[in-house]
Parts: sequence; C-alpha cells; structure tokens
Amino acid sequence: TLAHVIRFVHERRPDLVVKRAPQTAPAVQENITLTESIPEPITAKDADSVKDRILALVVEKTGYPKDMLDLDLDLEADLGVDTVKQAEMFAAIREIYNIPRDENR
Repeated sequence: TLAHVIRFVHERRPDLVVKRAPQTAPAVQENITLTESIPEPITAKDADSVKDRILALVVEKTGYPKDMLDLDLDLEADLGVDTVKQAEMFAAIREIYNIPRDENR
C-alpha cells in the first residue's frame, strides 16, 4: 500500500520524522514538586512532507490524479502498478531520500 511505502521511508530515514522537544510539567507528590518530562505526540502533520512527495511521485509515475489516491490502496491490486514500475518507483524514492539499496530485498 502507499502507507507501506511511506513507512519504508520513515524506517530507513528516521531523521525525517519531526520529533518535538519534550515539555516539562510539574508533578506534585507529598508536597514535593518534581519535574517530569512529557514528550509531545508526533502528529500526522509531521509526516506530511514525505507523504506529499510520495504521492506526487505516484501521480507522476502512474498518471492517477492525487485526489484518487488513498494511503490504503495497494500498488498492484488497486492501482495496477506492475512490478517493473514499482521497482522504478522505489529506485526513485531511494534516490530522493538517499536510502541505500538493500541487496537482501
């Protein structure tokens, strides 16, 4: 699925996932104030740049309009993207994000 493609990029390039600085929040326990670190959740918006770039690539390679694409669509079964075109897309994705080719895959 397109979601798997985006996850592939995030797994190989975790630096592309925006991590927010933790906030500090006071915690009171028996009249003693402690400061504990509470990380902010990573929002879906943080992944938008990768998602948008992947979707743009799929639009470019397949000719499908962006509004027809859904992250749950299977590349081959739903979009008719054959294995040759999938290989081309993954080669382009690896090049765009500087992801080395895994010889074992």
